Amino acid sequence: MDIDLNWNLRKGREPSAQRGEGVVVIALGNVLMADEGIGPRVLAELGEIADVEMVDHGTNGFAVIHSISGKRKAVVIDCAFMGEAAGHLRRFIPEDVVRGDVALRFSQHEGDLLSTIKMARDLRVCPEEIVIFGIQPAVVEPGLALSESLERGLDQYVQVLREEIGGGHA
Repeated sequence: MDIDLNWNLRKGREPSAQRGEGVVVIALGNVLMADEGIGPRVLAELGEIADVEMVDHGTNGFAVIHSISGKRKAVVIDCAFMGEAAGHLRRFIPEDVVRGDVALRFSQHEGDLLSTIKMARDLRVCPEEIVIFGIQPAVVEPGLALSESLERGLDQYVQVLREEIGGGHA
């Protein structure tokens, strides 16, 4: 399994309009569609972390605006079609997708998520920092279980998110 954490380490990024407080971790995904449910599964495995709000929005990308408003940082976890090997995790920011630096298609939420982030920026309620973690699915079809590839990577996904939000080791 590959993990790519350097997509947004470029210089010259302008911060968002709002200087909020706190961190929110948002899971997107449909737990009834196998690997499409990786976001909520990772969130459940993360458990409680002090001073971090955890929110499972399922497939409702537009609900994200309420969760990110007033926050300093938002971290989103979702399955994403990136043309990578199943289980590959990539860290990026919304501008990478908009500019085409990252070639991907979110599962069922791309339009909702990117539109919501744009709307939050237009309303000046967007966090200073938004980080998106996409995980390449192997199977997106009816089913409750994750594919073997994603199940094997679960502990590593959780650790990477803990490091991102400052929650340390499990």
